[in-house]
Amino acid sequence: MIDWQEIRNRYPLVNSCAYLDNARTGAISIGTANKWKEYIHDQLENGALHRDQWLATVEKTRNLVSDLLKGQSESIGFITDVYSGIGFISLSLKKLKKVVLVDHDFPSLIQPWVRNGYELIWIPREDDLTIDLNKIEVALKSGGEILAVSWVQYSSGYRFELDRLGLLCKKYNAKLIIDGTQGFGALPLDLQNLEVDAFVASGFKWMTAGFGVGIAYLSPEFRALLGPDDKNTSGILEHSHPKFQSILGLENALAELKEIGLENIQTRTALLSNYLQNELLKTGAETLSNFSVGNSSPIRLVPGNQASFERLSKVNIRVTFRDDYLRMAPYFYNSEADIDQLIHFVSNNLRTT
Repeated sequence: MIDWQEIRNRYPLVNSCAYLDNARTGAISIGTANKWKEYIHDQLENGALHRDQWLATVEKTRNLVSDLLKGQSESIGFITDVYSGIGFISLSLKKLKKVVLVDHDFPSLIQPWVRNGYELIWIPREDDLTIDLNKIEVALKSGGEILAVSWVQYSSGYRFELDRLGLLCKKYNAKLIIDGTQGFGALPLDLQNLEVDAFVASGFKWMTAGFGVGIAYLSPEFRALLGPDDKNTSGILEHSHPKFQSILGLENALAELKEIGLENIQTRTALLSNYLQNELLKTGAETLSNFSVGNSSPIRLVPGNQASFERLSKVNIRVTFRDDYLRMAPYFYNSEADIDQLIHFVSNNLRTT
């Protein structure tokens, strides 16, 4: 039996408030913070004396990421964030010109293609916040050579079914590039059984690893397309010294998730997000993220405004406010009591029926 309260106590932030803002930033564990401190103290006292140990931890982390993604370790590289990873990819794909993007997707994914002069084919978001795969197919059929999308849309919580995207891209000989920041950790993933060419993700959300570190998976075929004569993703993406402090923190964060078990984490997260959805519906509040099981994520939306967001903050409930809605997302270290606090607020402030 998993002691979720003991696990919760490892993440001080979630014991200081009703923290339901995980889609913005994941909570940091005491263990990960201590890893950062240990590294700083080591460098302060010893300089780079223990660099070989740090390098060994980098490779240990690479293997850990590979294990969690279910991809080969030579396919894994480290990046500082999604923008840096997608930026390098977009600069290197010189033979391809047309990229298919989704309206309202995250700027870090979109801007590299815009800035590097690609021909952009835009897929609109539907009124119900879904994305029509038929429109993506039309775009690929008409000459789209790259499909670059976020696995989970940050602004709605809509989740793409990666197996269906992969088959579409394979059908039209297009490359599939995924920003997995809003999904990796919280949702099941098996890259070995998916037609994904590149998968990048920042570590500061569901990986609980803080800012300044991310991961990248590049398939063998995609690595060959990028140009550099190197068999490993690390040789393609990691041209500078490793960001030791950030990677050491990532190793600890992911090791903790692995210890708990990703399946356990994902099951609990799904239970909490379903509980949140059901309780919101009981209040009569309008919910905006009503997707099918295959397209849902932990993210939930309700209409809101700046005033309601400020009132939530005053009663120590943490969510995101943007574009006239409140975004909330529980994670494994949350509890039903966190959600109950939010529901009490919604019942008294945001009811529509």
